[in-house]
Amino acid sequence: MDISLAKPLLIAASLTLALATVSVQSAERPNIVFILADDLGYGDLGCYGHPYAKTPNIDSLAKSGTRFTRFYATGVTCQPSRVGFMTSRHPRSFERRVGDFGFGDRTTITELLRKNGYATGHFGKWHIGPGAGGKPVSERTPPALSYGIDEIKVLESLKDRSKGRDDNTFEASIDFIERHKDGPFYVNVWAHISHFSVPSDTVFAEKFSDLQVDESLFGPYMKANKFDVCRDEWGVSVNDAMKNYLADVWSLDLAVGRLLKELDQLGLSENTIVVFASDQGPARNTLNTLKANQVGDKTRANMVGWPKGLRGGKHEMYEGGVRIPFIVRWPGKVPADTVNDTAILSGLDFLPTLCHLTGTPYDKDRFEGLDVSDIWLGGDRNPDRFLYWKKQYATALDGQWKYHVNKQTGDELYELENDPNETTNVIDRYPEKAAGMLKSITAWDESLPSPTRPAATPKPKAENQAERPVSQPAKPKKTESVSYPWQNYSGPLKQNYFEMRDGLKNSQYIFEKTKKGTVAFVGGSITGMPWRKKVMENLKRRFPSTDFTFVLAGVGSTGSMYGSFRLDRDVLEERKIDLLFEEAAVNDLSIGRTAQQQIRGMEGIVRHARRANPDVDIVMMHFACPSKLEDYKNGKTPEVIASFDKVAAQYGVPTLDLTREVFERIERGEFSWDEDFGNLHPSPFGQQLYADSIERLLGEAWAGAPTPVKPHPMPAKVDEASYDEGKLFPPDTAIHCNGFEVVTDYDATVEGGKLRVGWNERPQLIGEKPGDSFELKFKGSAVAIMVIAGPRAGIIEHSVDGSDWVKQDLFVTKNSFRLHLNRMLMLRDGLDPEKEHAMKVRISEKRNELSIGNNCRIVYFGLNGDPRKPTNINVDGIYFDGSDGHGPEK
Repeated sequence: MDISLAKPLLIAASLTLALATVSVQSAERPNIVFILADDLGYGDLGCYGHPYAKTPNIDSLAKSGTRFTRFYATGVTCQPSRVGFMTSRHPRSFERRVGDFGFGDRTTITELLRKNGYATGHFGKWHIGPGAGGKPVSERTPPALSYGIDEIKVLESLKDRSKGRDDNTFEASIDFIERHKDGPFYVNVWAHISHFSVPSDTVFAEKFSDLQVDESLFGPYMKANKFDVCRDEWGVSVNDAMKNYLADVWSLDLAVGRLLKELDQLGLSENTIVVFASDQGPARNTLNTLKANQVGDKTRANMVGWPKGLRGGKHEMYEGGVRIPFIVRWPGKVPADTVNDTAILSGLDFLPTLCHLTGTPYDKDRFEGLDVSDIWLGGDRNPDRFLYWKKQYATALDGQWKYHVNKQTGDELYELENDPNETTNVIDRYPEKAAGMLKSITAWDESLPSPTRPAATPKPKAENQAERPVSQPAKPKKTESVSYPWQNYSGPLKQNYFEMRDGLKNSQYIFEKTKKGTVAFVGGSITGMPWRKKVMENLKRRFPSTDFTFVLAGVGSTGSMYGSFRLDRDVLEERKIDLLFEEAAVNDLSIGRTAQQQIRGMEGIVRHARRANPDVDIVMMHFACPSKLEDYKNGKTPEVIASFDKVAAQYGVPTLDLTREVFERIERGEFSWDEDFGNLHPSPFGQQLYADSIERLLGEAWAGAPTPVKPHPMPAKVDEASYDEGKLFPPDTAIHCNGFEVVTDYDATVEGGKLRVGWNERPQLIGEKPGDSFELKFKGSAVAIMVIAGPRAGIIEHSVDGSDWVKQDLFVTKNSFRLHLNRMLMLRDGLDPEKEHAMKVRISEKRNELSIGNNCRIVYFGLNGDPRKPTNINVDGIYFDGSDGHGPEK
């Protein structure tokens, strides 16, 4: 029904029932300035207790207003938090992801205020909806939706190190205020500080040049999660990191000071509500290897935001992630020089409170937040409420009680009054309280709309569309009994993403008829994750009388090349494999293997396995990662998938394109990559998708009665130089060592950086200075080295059969400065397989600019086609859950 055609009586009745208003004369309506910092920690301001921060202007704002100590963000990342402020709706109450589709028909604070005669502006960061044409919003791409904002200027961080990163945002905001000084106006001043990256070379750092950090002032959380990371992962002193971080925050404070001064000069301060907050807690300073712009960038060390002893930070629902600084100033209305440390307030309350204070009508039933204007104005009320958060699992706050649903390690209950840092789980001590809170959490969780429906194309409101009265929202839909969308589909949405080719009938026959079966899982670190256990359990349910042996042979940070050289040792020598699951698409891409190397490595694995057992069935899986998803988004098949599919087609191997499945389901709006799937190493949600997709493949492969075993044919090679005869040889295979020696107890800790279990314990052929050399005699088509590349990794030069010297940088730019990384390097391939070869290796005088040494540490040689039988290459072994034998290196 068009509400404009409704009878006046009905309109009056609905307004009487639902509208919350206050009597504020037009001339008295206050202006509103909302300054929102990004990733600023609860303790990062002087007024919130930072021992070294220089924030005199923000401290003065708090001195002339009220500072709240129990104010909570609605999310733990940028977008969900901003959703709460703008809409007074929990971010999980939206059926479609805001970043992709905007707020839909949800009303915003700017729409309401604009309707009430306010000029509205937004400057700085956006992060509340898509850009024009579906592109990300930037200075060049405007937002697709305006949400009732008259003037939007999305601004990026300034690169000029003589200015603060957000000076442009504040300058634009001040200009807007000057042009609308006759008011009333509302302006979002949304800063980038202190989001990554915090620069190391600004003029503001001079203010802190003499800083000497007393780490004991910051508590154990900061030492373990920030300060140790500075030293151990980045080789950066805590003093330098803190200096750079506080310089960034100081530049923000100076900009705030200029804006407040402008309000004074325009005579607007007395009738302007100024709100200062952060969107969530501080980010970690560990390397995010999934972000290409962060690889090797030591400014990540500068992310030493402080949650003031509270546990957690950005991305976490512990107090350090959700409790944020919140300051309100309105001279003569909001009490000055006041600290409210009792009222539990939320970003959800922002909209209804401002509506009340400005006399703006709003329909209370459409919003989740509370009108807490009386508390802003000095009242001592503490709302009786539950606050909820959710990423993969839900968390709730009830006064002094905090409950975290944690299906991985067990639920957690904390009594914040005595344990604000959430260090002691008291769930067993207070079972009744825990049960009551869990009941409330479950009811709330089930009330959220299901994210399972495919998304439709968003329909933005036209800018000139007439404003219409807000209508009653539809009741939220209850979550379906099964929480995974793909499990409920039928028809065209019940899709499979596999090519069956020659199928898997051999393994079906063996499992059913012999009642025994050996299944191996080969790949990188993802191979050891929970999807594998689910597949194992599914196999045991499908064949309940079969005695299974499961072999886990996943080695982190390795792909098809190392897989082809180690397959005999780790999988084939000890047992006959009936079904082999192989994945390498993620690591082959991240390592940077060429298409030729991808084919040679994967073909090496397939031929190795089929030569050992012609009956073996193989499933090739293409797991998801951001760059492959981006390829599909751009209409291109990822190179590594195309390479592996060539091999699979040649040998009749079934393939499962999990990357394509994840991409298409995200595009349909079924879930998001970051918040639901969980990124490269999937969340439980993503693990279930992997397991279910594999189960659908097996279901089709094994439909119908089993047929007798039939050996798979061995066709011609896709690439004659494939690594199908690859073997690992020990470091003492080298001869004529000059400066190199085999070391069994190398102390890698002297280099700094983290060690990986199962690698540094191996004997290593080590040279440490330029000119150190050795030789290697071998037969076959390829020679590779498996090295450990830590902070001192150098550059080697090698010559085969008298060829020119070729340089090989051992230092892995995105990892070696913080981690002793295992990496297989192909030195020469495509050689004459029937010929004896001689290789000389020496350490170069040159080294990577990020390296601090010239080391070469070789754990294995990889030789393809050498007839010798290797010795002394067996790993000591790490027992993995589900494996009846020793696993390879971790």
